[in-house]
Amino acid sequence: MISSDNNGNRGKEGGKEIKDKKKATKSSNQGEGTTCSRDREDIPGPELEARIIRLEKLIAQLEAKRLGG
Repeated sequence: MISSDNNGNRGKEGGKEIKDKKKATKSSNQGEGTTCSRDREDIPGPELEARIIRLEKLIAQLEAKRLGG
């Protein structure tokens, strides 16, 4: 697995995945036993695609407002 150090540099970790580190960062500012919805990894493909499209449209609208005055 490719991992990064504190400086954002990426490298291989001998082929081992560092799952504990990933789990630890997910709940860093959450209460015990809770996870943030944005960290969900079980979102089905079509639902995820629909969310991405909605966000892209929202970003385009916000940029148009910002640039258009």
